Amino acid sequence: MKNKLAVIAFIFAIGLAIYGGRTLLTPKTCGAACEVKVESSTVSAVEFAQKSKEGDVVMLDVRTPSEFEQGHIKGARNIDFNNQTSFAKEIADLDKSKTYLVYCRSGNRSAQAQKMMQELGLSTVNLSGGIGAWQRAGLAIEKEY
Repeated sequence: MKNKLAVIAFIFAIGLAIYGGRTLLTPKTCGAACEVKVESSTVSAVEFAQKSKEGDVVMLDVRTPSEFEQGHIKGARNIDFNNQTSFAKEIADLDKSKTYLVYCRSGNRSAQAQKMMQELGLSTVNLSGGIGAWQRAGLAIEKEY
């Protein structure tokens, strides 16, 4: 079983290398899917705050629940990246028409989460430097009690 998974992963990696991340869908074969643009970026705390005020965005804190309770950006939803089974299921259920503002403590987990989300066709914006950069910029957090 492990060998089959390794072979599948290897073939997938070769396919990605050959096609360079280009979509194989054409207007004739993809229908409405062709209209969906997946965007991904990493921005400063100030830019992240500005984007949080834009239309159809959802803020995701991908830290652990205990980290989230210690302080988070107002309006953020917590999805624990460290719980990979739960995380994968929750992001698979997200609305692809929205843009997701993603952050963690320092930017590492959110960058990994962003990559996974982009592979699912979700548009994301990552907070460079995480909530630490947010606080260093003098922006407010809220705490759970």
